[in-house]
Amino acid sequence: ALPAPIRIAQTPVIDRITDVFKRPGDSVNSDSSSMIWPTSGHVITQYWGWRHTGLDIDGHYDSPIYASDSGVVEISGWGTGYGIQAIVNHENGFKTRYAHMSKIFVTKGQRVTKGEVIGMVGTTGNSTGTHLHYEIYVSGTRVNPLLYVR
Repeated sequence: ALPAPIRIAQTPVIDRITDVFKRPGDSVNSDSSSMIWPTSGHVITQYWGWRHTGLDIDGHYDSPIYASDSGVVEISGWGTGYGIQAIVNHENGFKTRYAHMSKIFVTKGQRVTKGEVIGMVGTTGNSTGTHLHYEIYVSGTRVNPLLYVR
């Protein structure tokens, strides 16, 4: 008799690695389909991965940062490592972080609308050049932003 086939279970690490390679348009949550890209530029200088918890999007000091969706500003100001940052709670299980800003135009508790300019790209905090560090949280867990915005 032949031996039983070996079954290899996918681990969460493998799931996260494969998430990086999703095709454009793939989404793991239809509730997020209204999110927009946070900058006018789309050049990614560092992708999401196990050691990097967001996307780094190239920009300049004159590049505005847009709220990806409407919500309430939960954090506005200096964050260790992140420099000047804002976290917007979208009140649907989603939050977005916008970090390394040169200027911030929102305050804690302020309601923002999708597409509203909330700050300017910068290089504050632990940063090697002007860019936006952009994170998305789903139910408190950081996820690959490319699954939600294009």
